[in-house]
Amino acid sequence: MKDHKSLHKIVLLLLALLIPPYGVAQMESNTQLKAAYEEDQEDRKHGSLSLYRDAQRIKLVKTLLEQKKLNSAEDYYRAALIMQHGQGSDDCKQAMTLAKKAVLLKPSHKQARWLACAAEDRYLHSIGQPQVWGTQFVGAFEYSLEPFDRTAKTDLERAENHVPPLNEILKQLEQMNSNPKQ
Repeated sequence: MKDHKSLHKIVLLLLALLIPPYGVAQMESNTQLKAAYEEDQEDRKHGSLSLYRDAQRIKLVKTLLEQKKLNSAEDYYRAALIMQHGQGSDDCKQAMTLAKKAVLLKPSHKQARWLACAAEDRYLHSIGQPQVWGTQFVGAFEYSLEPFDRTAKTDLERAENHVPPLNEILKQLEQMNSNPKQ
């Protein structure tokens, strides 16, 4: 019996030495994706949105996914954010899936947690269903959250995912509508 326990400890030790710790093999981010993400964010910062450039970045993400070239939680987050800027419900659904994968790989990734919720809301909106988190403000002259199922998620669930509580979301909506862009 003692030999069995010793053998078990040796096997565990060998496994620990041979298998890298969880996530270590996935630490190096994809540089091509990082550049596309930075370009995406730069476009949005300066208001120079381009459906063509968005489409090119989305095409890159899809290619990298097919080639299995996403290596880290940060890669999945960046890919999700790029997909979030797509035009169809499939892109929104892919953004949601990618953001959730980033959270799975790194549960403490605050931006990925929020993005998973925002992508879910955007996806639901794109298929004509009510959003559940309250992240999507829509409208041209007056902003709205509708359709919005205010009871689908609790403020505790929102807090866990770095989404503001419902009362803050409603205050933000009121503020956006009382101070329209001039």
